[in-house]
Amino acid sequence: MGLFSAASLKANRSGLQVQHPDEIPGPPRPASQDPSRIYWSISPDLENAIDTLWVKLRRHSGNNLSQSHRTFIVTHWEPDEGATMLAAALALRAAQLDPACTFCVGDFDFDNPGLSLLTGMEARSGLSNVLAGQIPLDHALASTRLPNLYVAPSGHSRTGRRVTHLYEQCRSVCEQLSGRFNCVFLDLPLLRDHPDSAFWASELAEALLVVRAGQARKQVVAKAIQTLQLLH
Repeated sequence: MGLFSAASLKANRSGLQVQHPDEIPGPPRPASQDPSRIYWSISPDLENAIDTLWVKLRRHSGNNLSQSHRTFIVTHWEPDEGATMLAAALALRAAQLDPACTFCVGDFDFDNPGLSLLTGMEARSGLSNVLAGQIPLDHALASTRLPNLYVAPSGHSRTGRRVTHLYEQCRSVCEQLSGRFNCVFLDLPLLRDHPDSAFWASELAEALLVVRAGQARKQVVAKAIQTLQLLH
């Protein structure tokens, strides 16, 4: 497992705006357009920070990202570090900068589905329903305004509460996502409380540890890094 560290900086809710088609000013959109398609925008300050981070991550793929398949665990040790916001913003900006590649951001935090809440898809079927065998993976993918970017919400909350015993199936779902997209970002639960949540992806993904700049304690960061290294 490769390990990257990222300061969340201004990765807060005000830095990333999410809208659905019926919330966007202007004439009504065609009825044929996917009603679940969401529209994202990033503030200039956050965009600059994300661009810098994506350049560093992309460098490991050289010039062949469109021919490769990479998966990133986006995780955090403490709550409210901005990991979910960073995962969403990173996926959006990467898709904008590399239009020839395909991207997906998946919400694997079944107890606290921040990504699903952020995108307004908390009531939509998603990954937990795939794990429970209720829907195929294709039905869990939501399109965005970018044709090369998809979101996989966590799924119905009642299913999510029972999904911990299905973790062994998470690896299979992750493999399917990795095979379908050039780059996948997995938004995972709090590493401190759910260290096993990253175990099933440890051999498939690189870890992106998110810490809050200027506030993270050295011993906490060291513990998080040690935990991730032990998962490999």
